[in-house]
Amino acid sequence: MRDVRVFVYGSCVSRDVVEHLGPRYTVAGYVARQSLVSATSPAWTLDVRLPRFDSGFQQRMLDGDARSDLFDRIDAARRVDLVLWDLTDERLGHWCGPGGTHLTRSVELLGTTAPARLTAAAPLREFGGDHHLAEWLRALPRFVAALRDRGLLDRVQPILVPWATTNTAGAPTRASFGTTAAAFNRAAAPYEAAVRRFLPRSPLTVAAPRADPAHRWDEAPFHYTPAVYAHLAAQVRDQDAHRGAA
Repeated sequence: MRDVRVFVYGSCVSRDVVEHLGPRYTVAGYVARQSLVSATSPAWTLDVRLPRFDSGFQQRMLDGDARSDLFDRIDAARRVDLVLWDLTDERLGHWCGPGGTHLTRSVELLGTTAPARLTAAAPLREFGGDHHLAEWLRALPRFVAALRDRGLLDRVQPILVPWATTNTAGAPTRASFGTTAAAFNRAAAPYEAAVRRFLPRSPLTVAAPRADPAHRWDEAPFHYTPAVYAHLAAQVRDQDAHRGAA
């Protein structure tokens, strides 16, 4: 039985699920810190100096976002059997540049002086706001069309797990860059409804997930317990088995 090549588009939520899928599943590519609006738009052209990072991963993600290279990366992966996609990296919004270009407001950029320069030169669209939602809903059909052209639409597995409002001790989770779990979950509702409408696969989800204070990336509303990732992975395997038997 051949291996299953998984392309990860999204945050550590999708990436951590892969580690619970088993040895048959291997990562064919990984694009993070690239909002759907940026990924389906022309490359960023606004002449605002962007930072350089020592981390190769951080630099690749920033450069890829500026190039809007999601589909170039998918094409470079050659064979993709499954695309895992979550919406966590939408949480910080994006900037709108000239000519329909966009740049994701990523965690990496927030640790630099670039956001002040970018916000002075380009409108910032905040997640859940009317402008952001309208642009995102226009981007979704472009995303679907590009996937369909590549024969991948029915291989995209959305992951729509709510942010955890409590951790394993029952304590409320901390806000992430000013956004609480409850606020994110409310704001995400229309985005998730659109995903359910446009994507053929049923999204993966877990009711009332808990955050893990011992998570390797520290506690956050979207850093879940191992049981959450194991449950999501089981759903992936079940859907793959069903499709294989159909």
